[in-house]
Amino acid sequence: MPAIFLPSDPTTNPTPQYLAQSEASAILIFTGVVGCLALIAVCLRLYVRQFMLHFVGPDDIVMAFAMLSGIGVYICFIGQSSCGLGRHLAALSIDEIEVFTHWQFAQYIVSIFGDSLCKISICLLLIRLVKHRKFVYTLWALLSSYAPSSALIHH
Repeated sequence: MPAIFLPSDPTTNPTPQYLAQSEASAILIFTGVVGCLALIAVCLRLYVRQFMLHFVGPDDIVMAFAMLSGIGVYICFIGQSSCGLGRHLAALSIDEIEVFTHWQFAQYIVSIFGDSLCKISICLLLIRLVKHRKFVYTLWALLSSYAPSSALIHH
């Protein structure tokens, strides 16, 4: 009967290369490029609304705050990269894991806040664009019920 080849688990006897491996730079570069593209889009949106159309709506203001929370998420990624982002769990000390989870908690809070603001901004945009009253009332009902429900769901 042939033997089944099972690869050895690198966490039982990690090599120095395994412990030194880090993908933090790739994670930061990717999220930085995507974040910069989003920042450019939001800035162009605000520029057009302010200087060409001479009207900045509440949806634009809420989206600007959502973009600020996106910058906050990137700051949390930078903080996480100094204490273990992109590295194997076996390569981290208990202190690094503790600091990493503190940054991760802050990143979750800021990310949920930004996602909520983005959804509220889309709802406000649709309220401005929709012409039928029953759709406007439906959107206001969704908007007024979203904040309490998102607070309950994420706790």
